[in-house]
Amino acid sequence: MREAYERFKVASTGRWAVSVRTYILTVPFALLVNVERENLLNPGDVSRSIAICMVGELVSWLYLFIAQATLLKHRRVRQQRLSTCIFVWFSAGAVKSLGFVTYSVWVFELEPDLALRTVLPALFTGISSAILAFYFGTIDRKRIENTALTAVDGYLLDDRDRLLEEGEGARLEALGSLKQNFEDEIKTLREIVFNLKNEVQETSDKDKLRKILRLTSEMLARISSESENLAERTIGKRASDQSAERRPIGFGLEPKVISVRISAIAITLGMLSGQLTRNGVNGVQSGLLGTALLVLTLFLMRRISKRFTGLKLRFIIAASYPLIFILQAFYVNSISPLFFELSNPYMPLYSAMKTIYGYYIASMIAGLLIDQTNQLSQSVSTHAQLVSELRELNHEQRLLRAHVATTRYGTVKGKIAGVSMALQLVASESTKNATINLQNKLLTDAINLLSEANEEITKMDLG
Repeated sequence: MREAYERFKVASTGRWAVSVRTYILTVPFALLVNVERENLLNPGDVSRSIAICMVGELVSWLYLFIAQATLLKHRRVRQQRLSTCIFVWFSAGAVKSLGFVTYSVWVFELEPDLALRTVLPALFTGISSAILAFYFGTIDRKRIENTALTAVDGYLLDDRDRLLEEGEGARLEALGSLKQNFEDEIKTLREIVFNLKNEVQETSDKDKLRKILRLTSEMLARISSESENLAERTIGKRASDQSAERRPIGFGLEPKVISVRISAIAITLGMLSGQLTRNGVNGVQSGLLGTALLVLTLFLMRRISKRFTGLKLRFIIAASYPLIFILQAFYVNSISPLFFELSNPYMPLYSAMKTIYGYYIASMIAGLLIDQTNQLSQSVSTHAQLVSELRELNHEQRLLRAHVATTRYGTVKGKIAGVSMALQLVASESTKNATINLQNKLLTDAINLLSEANEEITKMDLG
């Protein structure tokens, strides 16, 4: 419950706490309901009823314009107090009601009928304003998060390209180290071994020299393989521009989804505002039953629509409108009279038209919400992928530059130098006059050093 309250507070107390664009969405339905009420209170003159209702709407618009410029003037830059927003939402309805009463009494000298002209219009305006502020605030918040993630991803793409370029430099550096340092060292080592083979007499020493030659050949093959791996590595291509398509908040006039929850809210709110004035509790009961049938139908169609995409999905969404229209008209004309005796029942076609309007507004809002949610989800996935890629690239740079290029290259080169020194000692005049054991030990140490150097090259894993 606390989480839902915080979600509502964050979404509804920002930029869209008050907006003429969202308020206009409720005007057609509110105007129809108010004209119905005026015709019931004072039948016989539709133009008079329309005039009274239009005055109330215009006064309410003027009040909202003043409120958004004074009480909520900072809503574009920071969150506003929820209590202030609630006051503006419901006071706009109260001002509208005051306009109804004042104009009907002052101009047409009618009875004020305060209970009917004030309570329901104020409640309808306040609740509908709060609902619109929440949904459009949620849509806008998701759009802002998506834009922010897209901007961050732009910087991450630049960092990735920079790391890839640095990786190319590290690759070339590692390739140069392999070719310039190791190959020359090993060629020198092989020359020493070939010279020694002609000088030594002991068979065991010759076997050890042949083993050294074999190990140097394996080392050259491994270095050649690593060189090929390094040479084949190229800088990755820059990812396509991930920036989200920027759409105005008015995008979505064509319904893209069958709305269930928002439709239930919109139809129920419209039903209560109309039936309470016309038929009281009986009308509300009838309206709740009709709303339940409509919501159940929408739920089933939504489940069916999830199985399709493209043209078939659009066809199902389009088909839902005549279906809801026919169902509502049939309910008002044939089903409701069987269970409820209403003093002022609606005309079936008129009731169906109002229901379709509420369903359309709900579907438009739901489509916008789903569209922004999907974009945000895609941006989050792209962001996570980029972060993971950058983490891998950073690891690779550390491997190439710090771990391989300095430590392991130095270790291998040192071991090769140790082998060369051992062989030179064996070939030197002073060592020739030494014991056979010393020569064997030097050759054995040389073999061990070459084996360790081979293992180090295997561990490089530069490809």
